Amino acid sequence: MRSKVKRKPRRIRHHEAWIFLGEQRRHCTVLDTSADGAKLTLSGPEALPKEFLLGFSRQIDEARRCQLAWQRGNTVGVTFMP
Repeated sequence: MRSKVKRKPRRIRHHEAWIFLGEQRRHCTVLDTSADGAKLTLSGPEALPKEFLLGFSRQIDEARRCQLAWQRGNTVGVTFMP
């Protein structure tokens, strides 16, 4: 039997965001967020690296470090890193 892991409360967002990969910037949409992470949707099923920066504005200096938790097609789960 699986033990249930208590997740942090999630907030529905549907907010524009950007994934920063070196010099590249990819548009995405934040579907929901919690204190620990977020669920994103990409414009297509793109492979993402294990770690990247997620910006809630176009400014990279305001971006948060993220770790890829899972990916199913163009939907992605990320964990915020310290």
